[in-house]
Amino acid sequence: MLNKGERKMENDRTKQIIDALSNKDQDKLKELKVTNEEVESILKSIDNKTKKLDSEILQYINNVEKKINYTFVEDYKKYLLNNSTLKPEKNILGLSNGTEKLVRYFYSMDPNSKTYILKFQSFDSELKNKIVPFAELEFGDTLCFERGTNKIVIYNHETDTFDVITDDWNTFIKELYDDSIYKTKNGFEYKYKGLKVIITADEVKEELTDYADQIIEYYFKNKYEVINHLFEKFKKDEWYVKNHTRDEIIEKIGKPTIYVSKVNCGELTYLNNELDEHLITIELYGLELSHVTIDG
Repeated sequence: MLNKGERKMENDRTKQIIDALSNKDQDKLKELKVTNEEVESILKSIDNKTKKLDSEILQYINNVEKKINYTFVEDYKKYLLNNSTLKPEKNILGLSNGTEKLVRYFYSMDPNSKTYILKFQSFDSELKNKIVPFAELEFGDTLCFERGTNKIVIYNHETDTFDVITDDWNTFIKELYDDSIYKTKNGFEYKYKGLKVIITADEVKEELTDYADQIIEYYFKNKYEVINHLFEKFKKDEWYVKNHTRDEIIEKIGKPTIYVSKVNCGELTYLNNELDEHLITIELYGLELSHVTIDG
């Protein structure tokens, strides 16, 4: 049996090996003189611990489901299994009206946690049998599943109402974002109020981001005008109006990506529209909608 000092040395070595494996540091593995048998033993141990933890989490989830008489969607369960932190890395939710909500944390399935999900299921509301709270937002509002549809909704505690945010869990998770700016080979990109902004310049200057913000504010306030501008082009390109109703086009066109190359020179580009594989772009001069191009 190993003494306390020997156990510490073994644990330290195991930690170094795991770090080296995680970083694919072959030089460190050679320095530690790690054998294939040792690696297999460590990986097996990690796998066993992961399976044990997953089994425990699934049991917690099953217990919660029984007590609230609701079955969580599988994608939500997979998220809980694959993400140990209750605070999502991307924790800003952009709403369709242009405002934002901060997701403070997801409720825990662990009955020993201070944020145990069952602590938040009892609240004074006629809606309590219609929604299942699963996350805390800023200012006391909560994110919930709507029973029956599994849609993601925001429960507004002051008005005792709820608003649908997305139709499913995966869409909700994909639309969460942060305010970080990322350097790319073509410039810089970030998200603001749920829309991606790409600055195609050598450096991000305040006047460029200010202009991008103005475009976003304009977009949310004038969606109807933006769609009408697209329709004038679509009428000339008969394929769109022949194969899709107006409502289908509005639904499938999706959200635009904002491109800014210089002040008063921008674009609204629909990169992920579901109408077809073309890129649909509206050029902007200042905040004036201009030429529409359809590239494929």
